[in-house]
Amino acid sequence: MNGSGWMRAVGGLLLWSLVSPGCGSDAPRESGENVEPQPAAPECGVDRPCSGGQLCLSARCYPTCTSDEQCSNRERCVQSGGQRGACVGVGDAGTPVEPCAGTSCFGATPVCHPVSGACVACSAAEHCGGGAPVCDRGRGVCVAPAQELCAPCESASDCGAAPDAGGDALKCVALMQPFEQVCVRANCGSDEDCPQAFECLPSLRVCTPRRGSCTAYRAASEARDCRSDVDCSALDVGVGAPESGVCHQGRCAFGCVATPDCPGARVCTPPVCEGPARDAGAAR
Repeated sequence: MNGSGWMRAVGGLLLWSLVSPGCGSDAPRESGENVEPQPAAPECGVDRPCSGGQLCLSARCYPTCTSDEQCSNRERCVQSGGQRGACVGVGDAGTPVEPCAGTSCFGATPVCHPVSGACVACSAAEHCGGGAPVCDRGRGVCVAPAQELCAPCESASDCGAAPDAGGDALKCVALMQPFEQVCVRANCGSDEDCPQAFECLPSLRVCTPRRGSCTAYRAASEARDCRSDVDCSALDVGVGAPESGVCHQGRCAFGCVATPDCPGARVCTPPVCEGPARDAGAAR
């Protein structure tokens, strides 16, 4: 190789080293080279409705249904919550998918209730604030703390000592059936350690209502307006379930089969508690 040829070879080598990205180089890649795969486009949305009467849940289209017979063998028809009326897949063990799978919640109800799958205002304190810092998990709404028996709470300081608990300090306890976090009397050894209309739950040693649940107890205490027992119950508690509240003549009431099921001076006139006892006696 003559001198000029040798110089051209060295120059080409230097030029290649300047413009060619080496191993581990941060030089930009050519368009289309080793590009991360992009997520699939949404099937549906506000401006892209599903066809054939399907439901749009979390950007996917699902077949509509009213019973399991209208779904495939590996699907079930959801009867309540945010996925109501849709055929959704079930797990390998044949159990329904997680209640909030495929549910999108927005606006005033931005949270999916972990048991019912319904869109609610809250499921924990982190979703609340201001003058209503406590999440009433049984109903999925933010409320102010109330130092009362069965009131929703986030900590023991929300509970204090309630007169209807005999003046004892109440404990803030998380319950799963139904999904509640409420102020109850703790450290009971038997039903005799509990207020009237309550019984001792052995597994947690706390006093819970003999009938219904704490959510139902509060609804009855406030005589809330109702159209059915569901309106007086915690979310995902169906009519006739042991934790169900009672709607009586348009108001939530204490359900009972005997007077020990009734709080305070009320007496049982099945299916509800009437009272106080002196008024019930005068009416006879």
